[in-house]
Amino acid sequence: MQGAVLCGAGDLLAQQLEGQHEADSWRCASAAAVGVGFGAFAYPIAYRVLDSRWPGSSMRAVMTKALAEVATLGTVGNAGSIGARGFLEGRGSSAVSTQLWHEMPAVLLNELRVWLPYNVVAFALIPAHLRPGATMLVEACWVTYISLVAHRPHERSGLGAGEAKADH
Repeated sequence: MQGAVLCGAGDLLAQQLEGQHEADSWRCASAAAVGVGFGAFAYPIAYRVLDSRWPGSSMRAVMTKALAEVATLGTVGNAGSIGARGFLEGRGSSAVSTQLWHEMPAVLLNELRVWLPYNVVAFALIPAHLRPGATMLVEACWVTYISLVAHRPHERSGLGAGEAKADH
């Protein structure tokens, strides 16, 4: 439930930052649906696996967990989030693939800038039982960013306006 609220609220904030005067409720619902999957499954499972695979807070364990999180959730997770939003909003596979091709390099660079340092701090200093709450604070900003990326004008992603919802 937290993931749905977080992603839905992040999308509403993104819509405001884009200058939309009225909220797109379908877009917000799509973001919330993606948030359910990440909040209930992806994040809890990923962090639990990382902590069990590399227990402790030694420098080696911390760096390994931080890099593994970026390598998995940073790639598959972000691509899945952006792609799922596109599909849920009616874009075809060609349009979604093209958007991912153009957007993912910058998303991955920002993943390294935001999540790698956060994960180092989190795995080294924040007790596991407090980590979900701390992570939600960073995640609140991140989901707004991902929503902005997922809804950039299609010309930025190399898509023509007519291709945006075409199903190829």
